[in-house]
Amino acid sequence: PLPLLDTVLLQSEMQEVERQEQPGLHALAHFVAKEAVYNAQYPLTGALFDFQTLEVVFNGEHFSARFTKNIQPFATNTQVQGRLVLTSGFICAVVVLA
Repeated sequence: PLPLLDTVLLQSEMQEVERQEQPGLHALAHFVAKEAVYNAQYPLTGALFDFQTLEVVFNGEHFSARFTKNIQPFATNTQVQGRLVLTSGFICAVVVLA
């Protein structure tokens, strides 16, 4: 098992990661996507929250992050869209809140 996965991933995300050819890389992609959403929302909300507050689903280079808790102005189940790219050994995620 990879360290800290239960801290970063929800059970549904853990199951998805375990099905991947490179589970460690996929787990890291979840972490990076969640951090991108957190960093995008913080200037608006000032809210501190844990990784379990977001559920990330990937579709190629795009991802959707769903709030599992109410973090005003983001109600429970609000989805935020982002993009994740792996290049030159780096993982970069971008989220824009409009």
